[in-house]
Amino acid sequence: MSVRRYMEPAQFTALRDAAMQMGFREMVAGPLVRSSYHANQVATEVTSQP
Repeated sequence: MSVRRYMEPAQFTALRDAAMQMGFREMVAGPLVRSSYHANQVATEVTSQP
């Protein structure tokens, strides 16, 4: 597939901010982030929070 567009780093920050405002406890966004990116670490941190 060809690249349709490149996203600036600020766009990834905006995506994370939007997710946090929606109530997500954590969200990782970036050009090389896959869905399992630090999933175990994030899950442990999120489940240990009140």
